[in-house]
Amino acid sequence: MARLKGDSRARKKGSNLKACRECHSLVEGEVCPVCQSSALSDDWSGYVVIIDPVKSEIAKLMGVKRPGKFALKVR
Repeated sequence: MARLKGDSRARKKGSNLKACRECHSLVEGEVCPVCQSSALSDDWSGYVVIIDPVKSEIAKLMGVKRPGKFALKVR
C-alpha cells in the first residue's frame, strides 16, 4: 500500500514525538511535562508551533496559553 504525502504515518516516520491527549503538546518521553498526563499517543497528525500565544489567533482558537509545538489532531 503506497503512502500518500499527507498520510500522518508517512510524515512522522522516525519521529520520537508523542502527542498529549489532554493538552495536545508534542513531547518526548512517557509523561507530558506541561500537564503531567501519561495519556500520550503516537497517532497524531499536523502540528503548529506557537511562538507568542498572546498575539496568536491560532493559539486563542486552540486555547493555548504557552509557547511550544502542538498537535492539531490526536487520536
